Amino acid sequence: MRVTLITLAISFLAATAHASDTTIKGTTSNASIASLEVTNSSDASLLFVRNDGNVGIGDVTPVALLTVGNGDLFQVSSTGDLVKIKNVTYSWPAAQPVGTAFLTNDGAGTLTWSASPVAGDSIDYDELEDTLDLDAPLVVNQAGHAITQTYSGAGAALTLGATSNGTVIHLDTAATTADMLELNGNTLTTGNLIQGSVTDALVTDTALVRLEGTALNTATAVTLMELSTTPANGVDVTAIRVERGANDARLLYNEATDKWQLDQGAGAGLVDIATGVGGGGTGTLDQAYDQGGAGAGRAVTVDTGAVQLLGNQAADETLEITNAGNGGAVLVENVGTGLSLRIDDQASDLSPVVVDADGRVGVGLAAPSATLEVNGTFATTPSSVVNVTAGGGIAVTKAFMRIQGSAGAVDITANPQIAAGTDGQIVIVQGSSNTNTVKIDDGNGLRLAGGISFTLAQGDVIMLAYDSGQSHWFELRRSDN
Repeated sequence: MRVTLITLAISFLAATAHASDTTIKGTTSNASIASLEVTNSSDASLLFVRNDGNVGIGDVTPVALLTVGNGDLFQVSSTGDLVKIKNVTYSWPAAQPVGTAFLTNDGAGTLTWSASPVAGDSIDYDELEDTLDLDAPLVVNQAGHAITQTYSGAGAALTLGATSNGTVIHLDTAATTADMLELNGNTLTTGNLIQGSVTDALVTDTALVRLEGTALNTATAVTLMELSTTPANGVDVTAIRVERGANDARLLYNEATDKWQLDQGAGAGLVDIATGVGGGGTGTLDQAYDQGGAGAGRAVTVDTGAVQLLGNQAADETLEITNAGNGGAVLVENVGTGLSLRIDDQASDLSPVVVDADGRVGVGLAAPSATLEVNGTFATTPSSVVNVTAGGGIAVTKAFMRIQGSAGAVDITANPQIAAGTDGQIVIVQGSSNTNTVKIDDGNGLRLAGGISFTLAQGDVIMLAYDSGQSHWFELRRSDN
């Protein structure tokens, strides 16, 4: 053993009041001089005891009663206080707390006892890491207690993300009458109770929301999705809205009509769900069926088959078309080679009324060869007997006119004798009395064969055709019966 004495004295004294058998006593009370120093073979200080009682382990300048590490990294004060740990200064409470408490740091090293910031039976996220990595499934067993989260921020209260193709949220229950998911939006003034978005990455037969029922109990009524509302302020309530740019569609409850309706958007109007008719009135098609808004009309494309209107009401027509404007009630535009119109009065009718693609009309046959072809009889309804005066002439109101002189025989002097017709119009004039005969003469709007006048007595007939270019009726034939 090597002992180096530097202004030190080693005394072996008898027992004193301190009950020590060995005492190492310095020769001075100078605090800067050690009473005891233990070094290694390289003279590095291992233990340094100053004359004021401060002890340094690995530190030759201990500023506290006990200092560990060069630079006073760990310090214990003369009152037993841990004043520095790992070169960080602390000030500890002077006594234990009353009840359960947590030791908190004010940021300057002053430690005090504080009550728990977390309410009973709760977890404060301040006490957890921002990121929790689970190495096993997390199971929370609840017996009559629910998990309640209160959020006061501006972003999402709960975000669940998946980086694999597994189910993000799975809800399962063994109950028979419980609600699997309940959303309460009673305080909402704007925003959506549920909002979903998707990119064009969806492929065929995938859905943003899908509800499926498998092996449903068909003995009872089953609802896969139910939307209910009881509006109290008289406004319409939209249950479902589907948006595609400006062409949005809605399923809504109309407070004014007390009906559920469909709105296909773009100003097309509302369609009652219960009756399937538009808002224009019962039994009508209105602008709710228009494409592109009111007045734009609707194009119906028939790829195969036919559009059928089937009726069985004896008092009502199956199809009735009314137009109060000037555009016409029906327009049939045939750019093909088939019939433009066919009317059958029985199944497999062999004598229909048709209009072919060239405008030829067939009555009683399916393929007319003339502009008008009638397979059967042809008749025109005659007028009632018209009393004719000399100065009034004959007004043509029917294709077959029956006339007689007014109060006796009449020789017409009016000009024209027969009122002007339309170009190509044909009229048959028949006398109705042998007493009240009517005489017409060549001239004054008439061109009679050979310029010969004709007196129409009972049964006498003359046929005339009108030429608008010459403003005359021309005789076709006469019969003096």
